[in-house]
Amino acid sequence: MVTPAQKQFINLLRKIDYSKNMYEIFDDFCRLGTYSLALPFHGDIAREEISRVTKKYSTDQIKLFDEAFAIMVNELEKTHIDFLGEVFGECELANDRQGQFFTPFHVSLMMAKVTMHGMKDLIGQKGFITANEPACGSGGMMIAMRQVMIEEKCNPSRDVFVVAQDVSEIAFMMCYIQISLYGIGAKIIHGNTITMQTFRVLYTPVYWITDWPLRLMLRQMTTEEIPTADTKEEKQEQESNNDPVQGELF
Repeated sequence: MVTPAQKQFINLLRKIDYSKNMYEIFDDFCRLGTYSLALPFHGDIAREEISRVTKKYSTDQIKLFDEAFAIMVNELEKTHIDFLGEVFGECELANDRQGQFFTPFHVSLMMAKVTMHGMKDLIGQKGFITANEPACGSGGMMIAMRQVMIEEKCNPSRDVFVVAQDVSEIAFMMCYIQISLYGIGAKIIHGNTITMQTFRVLYTPVYWITDWPLRLMLRQMTTEEIPTADTKEEKQEQESNNDPVQGELF
């Protein structure tokens, strides 16, 4: 069941452009949100994606997207919630042919509590832990993990680094938005976990504005724990971003 804020968000998106279906509008919202957050760190790619969307709408319509984003941010500040995943399901936008069956948040929370048991001791021993989500959807599992970490008096921005991947571009974007806004250091991948094909890689703002690149580099020197980015497609993505840090780390 969606919250009043989610209902307000849905109604606002629906009135942006009645000539477009809800999937297209939601996709455009996610694209604007993702690449606005990524703009300071993935400049050329982000500007291109933002331009693709803004050309389709008037100034007043873009303002409605901004209002919808503000509604989402305000709700995320109040509580741990898979805001976009629940909206996606409420609007019946999921594609069951792609296996898009989103896990209810209370189930994700239960799984996080079981999986993260003893994490505080592990963080004390290693400095930080890592998590890998090969079918991340909208990021619900990681949002649940964040809640458990806070309950255990851990710092999700400092104590865990996440690698998350999904074959669906819209899931990739939903995940990037929410994990970025929840302040988790992460590498979010649009790619196929089974075939190891990578289409795009974005790092969350917390990755860039803290010392995660250095910490991961030091960890990689002594362990094979950090997932690597060995695929041809991902190396090409890194080169196109002109990002020497990514190339050195992974």
